[in-house]
Amino acid sequence: MIQLRIRTEYNFGETYVPIGRCIQRLKEIGCKAAAIVDKSSWGHVRWFNECKKAGIEPMLGMEIVVTDEDGDCPTPAMWFIAKNQDGLSELYEFASKSHSQKIQGRRKTARLFKDDILSMSDNIFKFCGDVVEDKFVEQCRPIIDLNPSSRILNAKKTALAKKFGLSTINTSDNAFCYEEDDAIFELIGGSMKPTPQFILEGVGNEEAAQEIASACAGLVLPSAPMVRVDGDLEALCREGIEFRKMSERWTEEYESRLNYELELIRSKDFESYFLIVADMTKYAKQHMLVGPSRGSAAGSLVCYLSRITEIDPIPPKLYFERFIDVSRTDLPDIDLDFPDDKRGMVFEYMAAKYGFKNTAHIGTINQLKPKSALIQVCKALGIPPIATAGVKAAIIERSSADSRANNCLEDTLKTTEPGKKLLEMYPSVELATRLEGHASHTGVHAAGLLVCNEPITKFCVVDEDGIAHIEKGAAESLGLLKIDVLGLRTLGILEDSGVDVDWYNLQFDDAATYEIFNNQRLCGIFQFEGNALRSISKEMEFKSLVEIDAVTALARPGPFGGGVTDQYVKRSKGQPYEPIHPLVEQHMQETYGLPVYQEQTLAIVREIGKFDWKETSTIRKAMSKRMGKEFFDTYWEKFKVGAESQGVDEEAARKTWETINAMGAWQMNKCAAEGTLVRITANNAGVPIWCPIERLYEKYIENPSPWIKQQRSMPRLLSLFPDGKGKPQIAFNIHKNGEKECVELVFDDGSKTRCTPDHKFLINGDWRPCGDASIGDEFLCLKRESHGGKPTGLPVGKKTGRKVAIRDFKGGKTNAPCEDCGQVKSRMEVHHNDHNHGLIRMDDLSWLCSSCHKTRHKMAGDWDTPFDAGHIQFSKRLVSSSPVGKLMTYDIEMPEHHNYVVDGGLVTHNSHTFSYAVISYWTAYLKAHFPLEFAAANLRNAKSEDSAVELLREMVKEGVQYVPFDLQLSEVNWCVKNGILYGGFTSLKGIGEASAAKFVEARNAGRLTQKDIDKINACENLFDDIFPFSSKYKQIYENPSEAGVGGRVFTIEEIVSDENIPHGEERVFMGEVIYKNSRDANEDVNVKKRGGEILKGQTQFADMRLRDDTGAIGCRIGRWDWNGFKHGGNGGKWFIENVPEGAHMLVRAKFFNNIRFGFITKFKVME
Repeated sequence: MIQLRIRTEYNFGETYVPIGRCIQRLKEIGCKAAAIVDKSSWGHVRWFNECKKAGIEPMLGMEIVVTDEDGDCPTPAMWFIAKNQDGLSELYEFASKSHSQKIQGRRKTARLFKDDILSMSDNIFKFCGDVVEDKFVEQCRPIIDLNPSSRILNAKKTALAKKFGLSTINTSDNAFCYEEDDAIFELIGGSMKPTPQFILEGVGNEEAAQEIASACAGLVLPSAPMVRVDGDLEALCREGIEFRKMSERWTEEYESRLNYELELIRSKDFESYFLIVADMTKYAKQHMLVGPSRGSAAGSLVCYLSRITEIDPIPPKLYFERFIDVSRTDLPDIDLDFPDDKRGMVFEYMAAKYGFKNTAHIGTINQLKPKSALIQVCKALGIPPIATAGVKAAIIERSSADSRANNCLEDTLKTTEPGKKLLEMYPSVELATRLEGHASHTGVHAAGLLVCNEPITKFCVVDEDGIAHIEKGAAESLGLLKIDVLGLRTLGILEDSGVDVDWYNLQFDDAATYEIFNNQRLCGIFQFEGNALRSISKEMEFKSLVEIDAVTALARPGPFGGGVTDQYVKRSKGQPYEPIHPLVEQHMQETYGLPVYQEQTLAIVREIGKFDWKETSTIRKAMSKRMGKEFFDTYWEKFKVGAESQGVDEEAARKTWETINAMGAWQMNKCAAEGTLVRITANNAGVPIWCPIERLYEKYIENPSPWIKQQRSMPRLLSLFPDGKGKPQIAFNIHKNGEKECVELVFDDGSKTRCTPDHKFLINGDWRPCGDASIGDEFLCLKRESHGGKPTGLPVGKKTGRKVAIRDFKGGKTNAPCEDCGQVKSRMEVHHNDHNHGLIRMDDLSWLCSSCHKTRHKMAGDWDTPFDAGHIQFSKRLVSSSPVGKLMTYDIEMPEHHNYVVDGGLVTHNSHTFSYAVISYWTAYLKAHFPLEFAAANLRNAKSEDSAVELLREMVKEGVQYVPFDLQLSEVNWCVKNGILYGGFTSLKGIGEASAAKFVEARNAGRLTQKDIDKINACENLFDDIFPFSSKYKQIYENPSEAGVGGRVFTIEEIVSDENIPHGEERVFMGEVIYKNSRDANEDVNVKKRGGEILKGQTQFADMRLRDDTGAIGCRIGRWDWNGFKHGGNGGKWFIENVPEGAHMLVRAKFFNNIRFGFITKFKVME
């Protein structure tokens, strides 16, 4: 059978027809040929390819509204099918024309005029659709299509066919694929009809449909010819040798590399492509600062000599084959960065040079993500958002290459506890799984530009905004040339600084520039403002561009998450290491035996694994797209065979493979099995200090409390620090990675742990996968350091009696006062008079308040937390390792020191860069030699007021002088005059750029009136005081006793950055209330999480957030302290009712397991 009219998901919101499901339906009903008839060309390439795979002959068509020329509202549409490639290009041109003739109004419907239809050639089949005007039908003579949507319309059409002798065909009227899909279609807002809206199994009149299908048989997609331009690429490169002043240092290595690259480029017929990009870059460099390079193009000497890039690839040994190899048939990406605000000039130049019809922006299609699909369906079903909160947090994430990449929501509902509960409570929520991955809406690629020697409309629809209705991958499959014109804000800042520096020829030997990095003056330095690079750079000494390059490479997720970064820092400081194999070391000697750069990995895969160029290119693309472990595992056997042929044994090959795996996202799949106990540094969110990893996931990810969600808090775990001690560190994230094959490790002390074989431990002094460990290997562990030889506790089997004694002791002390101070406080504790918990007799116990309890221990000289001295190292030996089958697995992502402690104290682990290192160097050079200009340019281009204040604070600390505003010297925005930084008129609240420009013009011309001056003086300046707390409360910071504070007053930054605050210690600080909220422990959401338990007594508490000059921090007035603590008012209720947001407070707060918020024990509202 033949289906001549199939609507798909690319009608965006009007249908529920996933192409995969549609093809499945067509195969089931025995369809031999089928036509896609959507409202544009978005789905054409995919439809063509999917049909071919399924053995269905594809036909391509479109539906377009048709009106009279004077029509001003939408009328019924006709639809069309291309007979052949010429007809398809003609149809694209007419559809593009329809966008330039849109009906004006809210919807702006694209339309063709009736005269347009009459001018169409016989290469297009025309179907009347809903256009049934006698005169037009007589003139146009379309095929009359009949479908189940309307008997009345069908009767009218049948009469027209008879009247004018027109042929008829029958079609479906589909809005979804299967009859049972009506529920999901209705949920997404589809318009239901009383007639069938699914793909019918038999529509009748097969003979007429077969005749049309036969006429369309053999249709092929149009193929864009390679863009041709005049020019000689080799001559351009030879000129570049002179331009780059390389004649005297032009060696045989350079000559050989140039000839090799040119020969490969010619063999691929890529010369015109390079000439086009070189010409575009030449134009751009005459009008703006262009980035040195981006991506693999930095590895090309041809690109350097033709001035496309500014990176000579020979000294840093950049890998040309990462850019182009012999197996590559598609054009390589030459990505270039331009100032954000000047990219439009590049687009305009290309359109003017190659023709406006021959260039277009690439379109994009957005698909429904798991969370979006869930929200949309639940809203339609009336399921309350609170019911889905746990599922949203637990949604499984997969890489794009995973076989179940579009089944994340389905697997979440079936395998996670929140998902199962939601599915049990609302079975219809399963419908949401069918929406995941469905086309949602369209957009435009931020940087992608198509260039062709012919009109783009020959290959797809192009709308009136110059946006091609085709995605990047589809465009490339048609041979359309794609150029990325990328924007980089930093280039605009460098340009805006106005300094006279030849950035392209800047030498990388300036000591003052490297001091910027060594002194950690990193505010405003490209790439180095983030926490990851800051933390790594603290451990490095910068002497050349090599270190900048290495740090930017090491901060990427692969090396950073895989432990490569930590090892690199240690080895760079002299830690010895044993090379895996001499052949491997040849590629990694400069980076201390570690794969820091993608070029190293590709060289190892190619030269040791003996991958051909096609396989090497596949690995390159997979690494760039961060494909998952499932994908990369398929290449291990191939690599092993190749390595063994080079004399590398299987063990060394495995170590090499695991080492280079740190470069990719699959490194993140190493997992600990369910039941693994993780060491918490203090009771956190109601979990024990040895907590099963699945319970941590439940508490912090799957089903977090409102407080955890608000503060985005995570558990504080025991980690191994660089000084060799175990200390607290806050986790960054907890991942649930599904069921995986696991092993059980048993140690000489009887302890056990379960994990995947690739999970890393510190084995024999080095991070290694446990699957590589041998019996007898030593695994590093941590334990609490003993204090002066005192007992640290009784054996596990002897604790029961002590617990019973304490319980009985507490039972007799209800409402009893503290034995030392005589007060009854909200928190009373049992004190062991021998200070080591070793006695169980009641007369050896004391009943104390928490303050007196602390005092007793301080007087005894043993008041320290388990982490004051840090946990110390010890080792245990592996006794056995055995597989235990598939178990649910988890992993914990740590922010800086990438390890945490599990069962028994075991410590476990969880070319672009060179180009961007150059830009980092440029910004540091500007800061070192032109600090005022650096500050002004960054402030003029600040993303927000807060970021401007933060930058200005750091610059002032570095010695930059600034004046917030000067009526006679300020310009529109920040400027530098007489060695001083001046704020602009736009720094004044209420004055925008247009008004500022008028004031400056009037002042310069002497026309500024007194009224203008009064208006200006009345404006608040955003930068009058960038340290308001330091200024206003200077006396308190310097003399805390004046405010009745014993001890010092901290800044919030000092508290937040201090990872070693003793457990339970109080800190005093000041801040502005920027958020406050009264809460109740018996709120519905909290009661549900406790399984229905209602708490008695005081249940109110208050959350707030405070900010000073240095940062912000969350605080809480706990429910136990709601009524009783000392403060400037009367309890938490007084605070909520009487302390407004914006109030300044002096706060004393206690910090426990998480330094990001504190529990307030006392506060005072400042006047």
